[in-house]
Amino acid sequence: MIELLVVIAIIAILAAILLPALNSARERGRASACINNLKQIGNAAGMYADDNDQYMAGYFITPTLKNQNQRWVVRLFQYTGSNPHVWVCPSAPQMDSKAMSALDSSGSGDLATNDALRNNLNRTIGYGINAYGWQGIYEVNDTGLWAFLWSMQKVGKMGNASSLIYSGDTTIDNQSDEDFAPESANKNQEYLLWFSASVYPTSSMSLRPVHSGNKMINLLMADGHVENQSDTTVRGWVADAAQKKLHFTVQ
Repeated sequence: MIELLVVIAIIAILAAILLPALNSARERGRASACINNLKQIGNAAGMYADDNDQYMAGYFITPTLKNQNQRWVVRLFQYTGSNPHVWVCPSAPQMDSKAMSALDSSGSGDLATNDALRNNLNRTIGYGINAYGWQGIYEVNDTGLWAFLWSMQKVGKMGNASSLIYSGDTTIDNQSDEDFAPESANKNQEYLLWFSASVYPTSSMSLRPVHSGNKMINLLMADGHVENQSDTTVRGWVADAAQKKLHFTVQ
């Protein structure tokens, strides 16, 4: 009996030692998969630009072409192999929602015509596009305040492409007049996600740290490379006018 208790105690000690390491290894794997997802989205953006006179896909096409089936994910989807899981961060909270099983049963094909696939991806998507310039200055004429709200930025014409955020881990905070995920009961995101110059939970439509204990954010830059940055660093970019301009607006 004493021997059994000793064995149980040893197993408990080993579990306490190994479990954090296993969880850390699992999260590193998820973060790596997220980086690969963003690289695929970056490649998709490059192929889209090649097919569209070097214009990168923005959240909308133009101020008049902005229907749900014309938004950025819909236009890039075919370039990611029409694979919805490329657009879902493995570390995002919505991975545990029932919407994931609905996404898996939505079939395949074109997001513009498969309403079930488009709507279920909208409920689970983990990446937004940098639409800085939206909030408060939606129709502003000064393009210097914009990033990728419209499809107006050309490859090779952005002086800060290596430091300009194109996409990244994103979520929407609760607001009474919109659909949300993952905080609200219906698990919806803003329609095919975008973000402003903010970090969750300080504002809605925000970059969200979901890696390494909710302390790190994966970011796809406009030149196609991916960075893993701390939420402290990104909050510093948001707080400093010069850094905000460098990382959130086209120069």
